[in-house]
Amino acid sequence: TFDALHAGLDRLTRAELRIVAMLADNLTSAQIADKLGVSVRTVQNHRAHVCEKLALSGANRLLQVALENKDRILAIIRADDAL
Repeated sequence: TFDALHAGLDRLTRAELRIVAMLADNLTSAQIADKLGVSVRTVQNHRAHVCEKLALSGANRLLQVALENKDRILAIIRADDAL
């Protein structure tokens, strides 16, 4: 449900949130890895953990969630930065 998804977003780590935000900018795992200075495998692991935490399945579901919730994800990141 919508509420469960939003609660799930609040439980993501900062690294996971950053990756989901970059997915919403239509970046590939390779592009994200390059920007963050990590391996593609690390990005793929974070993506898999996000899918597990949010109970997402399907190849494009994570991208869909990222696009639909980009503003919320960015707000969580900004709030974390303010601490």
